[in-house]
Amino acid sequence: MQLEEMRVSIATVGQLFPVLIFRNRVIDGEKRAAVLAERGEFPTTHHCASLADACARLWQAHPDRALELAGPGTLRELAELCAVKATTIAAFKRKQFESERKERERTKERPRVKARGAAKLVQIWFEPELKDGAERAAAKTSRNLSSYVREATRQMLRADLPGGPPAVRQRIAPRKLRRL
Repeated sequence: MQLEEMRVSIATVGQLFPVLIFRNRVIDGEKRAAVLAERGEFPTTHHCASLADACARLWQAHPDRALELAGPGTLRELAELCAVKATTIAAFKRKQFESERKERERTKERPRVKARGAAKLVQIWFEPELKDGAERAAAKTSRNLSSYVREATRQMLRADLPGGPPAVRQRIAPRKLRRL
């Protein structure tokens, strides 16, 4: 809910849900508390005594935040903390996974944008063995490491992308100015 909508809601109906606090930190209801403070009212709060209490109350409105607060664990452990069945946790996680997968697919299908402008400096981290092997291979082909990595990347792009890599502009060496 947007802040303005919340202001209108609190002005007409009042505070519907308490602000949840766990370990002296607001875990749900920061906007509610801010709107009520603007109005000069004190929010109704609930101090969660345990992680299980916090997760169970948070699950009702924000299951994703409840699982984040619970941390890693088995389905059974998460279900006990959130006071729901393990199948409910599994269904939620599956739905989350599916939406993340669709988002990854959607971002993959973006139209190819032509590269513009000058070359950009990019820092790449290699494992020591990989860097050593690339340096030896580059020296064997009479190249420096940068040109070797660029060419290897172009080859992989040609193999992996249907359109291949964007065309490489030829660099023209600046001519030396002669004095007359």
